[in-house]
Amino acid sequence: MYTALLLDEQAQVFLQGAAQGLLPEGWVTRSRQEPGLCHHMTICMGEPKPGMDIRVGEQAYLIVNSIAKDDKVMAVGCEAFYTSDNKPVPSTNQQKHVTLAIKYSEDGTRRVGKPFQSNMLTGWQPRDEVKLTGTVQILE
Repeated sequence: MYTALLLDEQAQVFLQGAAQGLLPEGWVTRSRQEPGLCHHMTICMGEPKPGMDIRVGEQAYLIVNSIAKDDKVMAVGCEAFYTSDNKPVPSTNQQKHVTLAIKYSEDGTRRVGKPFQSNMLTGWQPRDEVKLTGTVQILE
């Protein structure tokens, strides 16, 4: 279980399309086998943490503003805000982000990269800003 800003379908499709143009051979983005990619910005693992301004069920938006990639995973960096008052949506991650893609084995049968590895990305490169919308939810 985790608490996240779940992107709406339009935002997920947008990120999936954007990722397609950036993928090296052998990488995958959001699909039936990887539904968690281009899907959400993690706020925290488990239920909301005491003291964090987490408003489950509330609409929010994120501004994609950077991208990072290593040899296993690719993500877009972002800032997130509640739609009602523009206050920041918190996250326990050092860099707020949405994982776009992961590397698979040459035969396409197993993951080489894992989505959680996007937490360790460095070298975030600025990108043109894009606004995407979603809802804060607790997910399984």
